[in-house]
Amino acid sequence: MARKNPGPSSQPNAAIDLTPLLDVIFIFLFVVIIGYAMAAQTAEAQAEEAEAKAKTAVTEKEAETAALSEEVASLQAEIDDLHNKLFDQSAMQAAYEGRLEDYDGEIIGEKVKIVTISCTYSATDSTNRQIRVITPEEAWEPILLSPANQDTSYSRLERLLKSYIDDHGDAVIVLSASSESVQRRDKLAIDRIVNGLVTAYDYVY
Repeated sequence: MARKNPGPSSQPNAAIDLTPLLDVIFIFLFVVIIGYAMAAQTAEAQAEEAEAKAKTAVTEKEAETAALSEEVASLQAEIDDLHNKLFDQSAMQAAYEGRLEDYDGEIIGEKVKIVTISCTYSATDSTNRQIRVITPEEAWEPILLSPANQDTSYSRLERLLKSYIDDHGDAVIVLSASSESVQRRDKLAIDRIVNGLVTAYDYVY
């Protein structure tokens, strides 16, 4: 059976021209490849941006962590320094307290006797006063003062102090006259007695 010639009658059995079809296919493939390339480039850029942001965030966190660590270390150093100062102060306080106990036990009250003399007056009647003497051993009975007996009371105070000084000649005696709530005449009289005893005895101050 004879095959029908697809070509025109002037060109029997002519070749089919595929160039336009191939051009279309190549253009389509080129567009697809360009699209994929652009998408890949965009994805890569986004990935790089995300990575850069992540690195920046990590760097910032590391910086914050380093700053916090440095601050914590500084605070710990301050705490350690305060502990050391507290330890030094506690040790110094213990040493002073021990020294005070030594003085109070062996020196103050034994080798050194502090005698405190005070003279106060009544808030309702200033003519009524009383002299009080406190020694390391005891507090003496108060010596009552009034305008009628103040001279004899001063003399009694002087005699009692002299007797105490004579009985404790192996110790240094410190006479301390208080200036709190004392009338001027009584202060002058007590100071005169104290100064006289200090002058009369080498171991009285």
